[in-house]
Amino acid sequence: MAGAALFFVLMFVLVVVWATFKLRQMWARLTGKPLVQPFSAGRFDPRYGFQQAYSTVRKGRGQPASTTARAQLDDVTDVVPRTPSQPD
Repeated sequence: MAGAALFFVLMFVLVVVWATFKLRQMWARLTGKPLVQPFSAGRFDPRYGFQQAYSTVRKGRGQPASTTARAQLDDVTDVVPRTPSQPD
């Protein structure tokens, strides 16, 4: 008897989950929104990070340095190297 009750409860849960996704699908069609795939909320494309990084590098390569940046390079002071001190 308990096995039959468990079976019917599991079937009921399965039907409720299925009906929920079907209602979402019908609502998307009715409102004209793009169809949302179930279980796709947490997925991402790992290539997106690489594409973003490479595109920012590509954007910055072709630009010449401004005159103020070159003037700042001329204002660099050299440091006199010293021998490292011995730890105590």
